[in-house]
Amino acid sequence: MNGRLLSLGAAALVAGAVLTGCGTKTVSTGTGSAPMSPGPSHSASSAPSGGTGKTVKQAIAAPVAVSGQDRKLTVTTSVGGCKHAQLLSQETAGKVTLTLEVVNTQKPGQMCPDFVKDAPVSTTLKAPLDHRQVVDATTGKTVTTHG
Repeated sequence: MNGRLLSLGAAALVAGAVLTGCGTKTVSTGTGSAPMSPGPSHSASSAPSGGTGKTVKQAIAAPVAVSGQDRKLTVTTSVGGCKHAQLLSQETAGKVTLTLEVVNTQKPGQMCPDFVKDAPVSTTLKAPLDHRQVVDATTGKTVTTHG
């Protein structure tokens, strides 16, 4: 009988802890607070200033891979959460200028997963690269290519 009462008491304590909000996180939204429970595999981050649609140009840190009949250029960059990347190109007869942009798609009040991963980002040229110089638009420096 004592074992049964002990089990019921433990169950009551667990239920009380769950009902009082144990394990929740309060996030301030500026006009009040709302409880939030992050997912099991990641934490959540709140919106940085200037979130929605903000685009940041980043320097190209690694060599550019060339494939697809000498027309596809690919770089690897860090993305995640509410951020994705795009690689833009401008072509002239002697040069290809690449712009790596990271776009923050977070909407006001939206929580984004707090993770980062390396992902390939590509652009397709109108004409084969051949012997044209590849330049990073952000730094103005020549970028090495391979492939």
